[in-house]
Amino acid sequence: MGSLRVPQTPRTVVITRRREGSQPQENSTGKTSSLDPSAQAAKERGKKLFQEEQWEQAAQAFTEALGTRSPPDHTLLTNRALCNQKLLRWDLVEQDARLAVQLSETSVKAHYLLGKSLQEMGRLEEAQTELTKSMSLSSSKQFKSYRGSIEVALLSVRKRLWMREQAKQDMEDELTRGKMMDIADACLAAAKARGVPPEEAQATYDQRVRALCRVLGRARRKQDMADIPEGMVCKLSRRIMIDPVSTPHGQTYERADIEKHLTEKGPRDPFRKSDVVSKDSLVPNLALKKYIDDFLEENPWAFQEPP
Repeated sequence: MGSLRVPQTPRTVVITRRREGSQPQENSTGKTSSLDPSAQAAKERGKKLFQEEQWEQAAQAFTEALGTRSPPDHTLLTNRALCNQKLLRWDLVEQDARLAVQLSETSVKAHYLLGKSLQEMGRLEEAQTELTKSMSLSSSKQFKSYRGSIEVALLSVRKRLWMREQAKQDMEDELTRGKMMDIADACLAAAKARGVPPEEAQATYDQRVRALCRVLGRARRKQDMADIPEGMVCKLSRRIMIDPVSTPHGQTYERADIEKHLTEKGPRDPFRKSDVVSKDSLVPNLALKKYIDDFLEENPWAFQEPP
């Protein structure tokens, strides 16, 4: 039996969560919405179902909470969008998130969810616009834990845009190469027709082809992982860092990787066992962060999708 598609009544959400897909929360101002008792009960039921990873039932509960309320509660809309994100129903995510943006232009979560849905549906330019707005609105401390998800999505979109442009450029280069080779072949045939000795004509032809290859090679230099400065790469994951943090002893790691290590292995540096490290002692490496941000801005290809 196919999954039930919940009828969507246009509405909105603002949810605070520690990571993508965590439990829906109250809006960012800390104020609760003015809901009637039955709607509030449905909302609480939806939050509980979401926490239990029952996405379909949670979406239904948020739909019930929305009811026929006008104007709709944008927090409930965003909650329902999160459920549909889990169910990969990106058209419904877009529908709820877009209405949420209309109701609350400064909603970080609404812009993020709209950008994420557009990204998944291949509308990359629109996705970049929405994710950039979400990023610009998330500078306050209350969005600190949410900002990472926004940044990863934005970097992913930029990389995909770069790859699309790269493929287009590769195709254009191949067409140019074909045209230039046709010209070189025509010159070779013309030289032979004029009575130029075959060895001389061939040598001229080979020289032109080598020059063409050099020009195209310089214009389309391919980047690879060897081009990423070692200092940008986390020693734990061997991936370029997005949120670099330093230990009290001067070692720098990706925040998520070092925090996972400390949780699983205990309060010791992974490569310097004599160094005691706690999560509270980690400090953002802002200088390196700026360096990495600038590098990724110029080299979107270098971003690596998280596992």
